[in-house]
Amino acid sequence: EVGDMRILLFVLLVDGVFGLLASGAAPSVFRDVKQGCIAVVPNWIPKSLVAALREDAASLYGQQMFSADGLAAYTTERRFDASRDRMTFRGDAWGDASLGSIAVRRELGARIASLRMDCVSGLGRTSLAEDTPRTHEITYSRFGPGASLGRHLDEHHEETKGLRGWTRPTRRSVSWLVYLQPDDWDAKLDGGSLCCFERTAEIPPDGGEVGAHEGDLQVGWRQEPDGADSERPVFMDANCGGLLGGSALYYLCGAQRSYLTRPFQVPAEPIPFVSF
Repeated sequence: EVGDMRILLFVLLVDGVFGLLASGAAPSVFRDVKQGCIAVVPNWIPKSLVAALREDAASLYGQQMFSADGLAAYTTERRFDASRDRMTFRGDAWGDASLGSIAVRRELGARIASLRMDCVSGLGRTSLAEDTPRTHEITYSRFGPGASLGRHLDEHHEETKGLRGWTRPTRRSVSWLVYLQPDDWDAKLDGGSLCCFERTAEIPPDGGEVGAHEGDLQVGWRQEPDGADSERPVFMDANCGGLLGGSALYYLCGAQRSYLTRPFQVPAEPIPFVSF
């Protein structure tokens, strides 16, 4: 039954920063995301659409159209349990008109498209406007009672798990988690809450924004040496070695770059995803 399922709609977009946004969101939402924080927007999807999406997901799950999620199946500590561990409906199946209610999924897709355009203007991420095949993922993610999902780095896009990660200019660093819970959902009784370890340190006014700077990906944080409760984003300049190639790490002080390292060579191939 739909009421017995705990369904999480997992929406992933490429090239941005982590957060939960809504179409037409207030400036404070974008400010939170630019600071590297998590923004929560309750009731972003109308109840009628939530109910329709839950019914679609439950029907597809009942037809065994969900498959074991790779991350949930990686564990070596115990055997994968299909009744409780994470299973997903994703990839090409999401747009297959012969499966489930494609009209409902397309309605959600239209809302996501509007959301992406808001992010283009609100976050200055022009690449979110691109709509090439398989650039933006939408996934039904189902967890049963007692489910477990290991810690992982969510910015690993599918293409970075192989050589395509080095030949195509795509990456994942914007994530939406859209909970499709019923009206009577009680976090204390039903579980399923998302536990986040949000950053508390602020970014100095001249430290730049999180995610990327002039095409350079943010790879970490630098704590201020004076002991202040603030951190600056650290970016990787992948074009500082001239014809010989090379990368270096830097942070911003206003418009000026302050380099932390000398140029170094990156690995010839991506680091194996499962090592994380």
